Amino acid sequence: MNTYVEVISQTKKLCQIAKVKFQDNDLCLTFPHLSQLQRRITIPLKEINSFTKINYFGTTQFCFYCGDHEYILFESGLGTVEFLENHFSMR
Repeated sequence: MNTYVEVISQTKKLCQIAKVKFQDNDLCLTFPHLSQLQRRITIPLKEINSFTKINYFGTTQFCFYCGDHEYILFESGLGTVEFLENHFSMR
């Protein structure tokens, strides 16, 4: 599934469409338009902290922290919310 993802750290912010996949208790984010070094982020579901689901101007955002990074996944298309809810509920 593809959706808009924002990754925020203390020094930079990445806003980009990403392929979101859940595999082996990990959340895998692949950013097709980035260089090979920054292209993929794998987040173990057990390391996700402060998970919240927010209604934002009629859309849904899934926000969480892992380490010193904040991640925001946006609703962008049909089935996005259901897909993310189903997988995040298993963590």
